[in-house]
Parts: sequence; C-alpha cells; structure tokens
Amino acid sequence: MTTVEFFASIAFIITDVLAVFSVIGSGIVALTAVIEFFTQKQIQLPQQILIWGFGGVIFGFVGFFLLLMSDYIGKPVGVVFRLPFGTIGILLTISLVLLLVRVAIRTQVSETQARTASRKNR
Repeated sequence: MTTVEFFASIAFIITDVLAVFSVIGSGIVALTAVIEFFTQKQIQLPQQILIWGFGGVIFGFVGFFLLLMSDYIGKPVGVVFRLPFGTIGILLTISLVLLLVRVAIRTQVSETQARTASRKNR
C-alpha cells in the first residue's frame, strides 16, 4: 500500500462528512454576508462556523483529489452519507463558491464603511 492509497482510504471514509459540513458552514457564512450587505454592518461569526466552511473545503478537496488518484472512483464515498463521487465534487464546489461570494460581499461592505467613515471625518 502506497502513501497515496493509505490517505485515499482515509479520505474515502471522511470526505462525505467534510463535504456536508462544508456546505452547511459556507451557507451560513454566505447568508451572513448577504445580511451584512443589506445592513452595511459587519457581523462577527462564531469561529466554529468559519472552521466548518474553510476547513471542510480545504480538507474536502484534498480528500477528493486523493480519491481521484486512487481506485475508489465510481464507488459511493463515505460511511455516514454514502454519497456518489460526483455529488461530493458538486458539494465542495458549491461550498467554495459560497465562500468566494462571502469574501466579495465582505470586501464591498468594508469599502463602503471606509468611505462612510472618511466622509464623516471631513
């Protein structure tokens, strides 16, 4: 058993949970960003939700690519949800897009707040 096969077997067990937690965390983070956009106030999220979103995406994609390099393609992934391989990729991609939307919105809110603060100081 090579090192890639060893880590792929671990990824086979946990990647479904990582993908689901990632989508949940990223969804909450993106929803918070939308609320920030409409209220123009920054909201501080609990650290655990950010860990679910970012950690799930990072480790989920690492596991997904390890599975791509192994012979697990075509088998349902995981022991908890038993999701098809393509579904794992779709969930991780959705999660990544939600996190990128959050970054874009947060940047817009920060710039708007900076402009407002500079106008008040004049």
